[in-house]
Parts: sequence; structure tokens; C-alpha cells
Amino acid sequence: MLIAPFASDRIKHAAYELSLGEEAYVTSSGCKITRRRGEHITIPPGQFALLHSAEIVHVPADALAFISIKARIKLKGLINVSGFHVDPGFRGQLVFSVHNAGSRPVTIACGDPCFLIWFGNLTQATADTYDGGHRGQSGISPDAIDRINGEIASPAELSARLRDVSRAMKAQWALIGILFTLVIASIFQPTITRWFERTTVSTPTQTTSK
Repeated sequence: MLIAPFASDRIKHAAYELSLGEEAYVTSSGCKITRRRGEHITIPPGQFALLHSAEIVHVPADALAFISIKARIKLKGLINVSGFHVDPGFRGQLVFSVHNAGSRPVTIACGDPCFLIWFGNLTQATADTYDGGHRGQSGISPDAIDRINGEIASPAELSARLRDVSRAMKAQWALIGILFTLVIASIFQPTITRWFERTTVSTPTQTTSK
């Protein structure tokens, strides 16, 4: 069996639609989250996430698989950054490392068809089958979380930082303006006072006799 559980209505245009599993890790949350079928996962702009397929995938030794995210989700800005193929001999749930390159949050529901997989036959079986650490993987491992963690330097994050710096600079310039005004006022206050004293000296009142 290439995919388990298998549903024939998930075959579309030579691809099989894999559904979103129950575990996810979003860099903005800082912890792995679990959602039941139908519940949503939201990935904010500029953030990375780890998502996994609900199905177990088996790629035989005489085949190679290619994977992608469905177009309706990619058009929201979510892109796959973890690779685009599955080696011969792999068996387990697929984990997708994704990045929200859009300007709005991307929300997807557990159990919904989110990923695509295509199988291609090799001319013969290979002895060089997959034997890495992801064999038999189920859900999202702590190692995968450690690899994706770190400071996010995305366009959205940089834009937010620039806005913060701009607001701070405006506040600083406003404070400098106030201090400058007070300094100037304290320097020229004696001169201004003397000028007012000279201009307010009273003159004698003249009377006109008839």
C-alpha cells in the first residue's frame, strides 16, 4: 500500500491529496500544538511552521515521489521550504516545513486536503533506499522543531521592527524639540524681560484747555 489510509476520491489529476495531520509547530507560538479534525491552524505572516500529513506514505524501491502544497493554499502565500521529493524506500508521515511569505495569516483545517504527492516509476529497483532518521516518523519530532527555531528575519518582521524604530525616533525628536525650546527660552528670558520693561514705561498724560 502506497498510502494509508487510502481513499480513492483523493486521486486528482494523477496526484493524491494528502490531508493535514493533527500536530503542528508555528514559530510564533513557541510550542507544538495539537488540533482535532476540523479545527484550525493559523500561520501569521513571516512565520515558519512544521506540518505533517495525516497519512503514512510508502515509496517502494522502484519509485520516486514528488510533493507540493495545493495551489489554493500556495496562493495565500504559504510555500514549502523543506524539499520537493521523497526518496525510494521511505515510509512514514511526511513533515512539511513551510513559510508564510504573504501579508496575511494563513489558516488551514486539520483533515483537509492540503498536500499533493505524485509517484513515478524507476526503470528498476534501487539498492540505495532511504535509511535516514525520518524513517517511520509519526508527527513532528523535537529535532525538527530545534532545526526550525531561531530569530525570524522575514519581510513582515523587518517591517514591524522598522515601524517600532520610526515611532521611537519620532518620540526622541519631539523630546529634543521640547528641550531645545526650553534652553532657548532660558537664555533669552532676561533680554526679553528688559525689552518689555522699556516698552511699558508710562508717558505723562496731556490735558487740553478750552
